[in-house]
Amino acid sequence: MAKIDEICRQYGVALCYLFGSQQALGLARLRRLARMDPAEFLLNDTPAIAESCLRRSLGAMFDLSRHAAAKQAGKAAVEYKQIARQLGQSGVVTPALGEKRVLMAA
Repeated sequence: MAKIDEICRQYGVALCYLFGSQQALGLARLRRLARMDPAEFLLNDTPAIAESCLRRSLGAMFDLSRHAAAKQAGKAAVEYKQIARQLGQSGVVTPALGEKRVLMAA
């Protein structure tokens, strides 16, 4: 967590809050959708809503991660897999979490 705090100080709390709040809103909505009855979930556009929330949450996470990786590694990665690897290698997140994010980026 110390690395994340350091990055927030370097980039400003506003940037971290912007991307973090986008991710938090999407995750909160996904949690509500996960509690739905499966039959109810499949009605209407709920699966599309869930997919959209998931994509936006992942996008916010990777956008903030791109800034963090660029600051730590001194260069900006373009692809989400590269971003995830850089974060794990530079110690912003644990190597295990970095590898999980690589899988998420696939």
